[in-house]
Amino acid sequence: MDAVTDDIVSVLRSYVPEISIDDLAEIIESIAPVHRTRRRMFIAISKRPGILTGADPNVPTTVQKLTVALSEAGAAAIVVPGCEQCERKISLPHRAPQGGRHCSRCEKNYRARPCAGCGQRRPIHKNLNGEYFCRPCWRQDSRSFGLCSRCNSTVSVKKALDGTLVCDRCYKAPESECFGCHRMNAPVCLCETG
Repeated sequence: MDAVTDDIVSVLRSYVPEISIDDLAEIIESIAPVHRTRRRMFIAISKRPGILTGADPNVPTTVQKLTVALSEAGAAAIVVPGCEQCERKISLPHRAPQGGRHCSRCEKNYRARPCAGCGQRRPIHKNLNGEYFCRPCWRQDSRSFGLCSRCNSTVSVKKALDGTLVCDRCYKAPESECFGCHRMNAPVCLCETG
């Protein structure tokens, strides 16, 4: 057990006396295997004491995972946060404007706008000079088509990082090294989310 894990365990002891120190350390290190993530977890739970008991609705994703694991291990005082909109107790990666968190479905619905193509209120795929398009309407709009710089097909295109137009078949996401596990992955792997 490293020093940060010790610090987290010492904060958690008053909330979860029913879970042993060894079990707490195992839970912490399984959720946050990287030192930096454990450090962020410690800062969040030590600076914002209501984050574990439901008094603070803006719970970072790593602490969300911690509350779920502690609750499953039998911690009675721990409250698993729910979505501000639908109240489901699932992953809440988005900050809600009211100060809590949204699940991905509610975030999509929150950001929905009337589509310039079909007129329905839908999640927006493209904003073109203040005109909002849902994905199906944008794929049918003539402005979404262009000449792919790699295969020379006239298809729905997107801009690559270098500014060239490429189609979905030719586009390849850039590879990046994960700062947590140092593997090359596209996109960066999720071992360090928080």
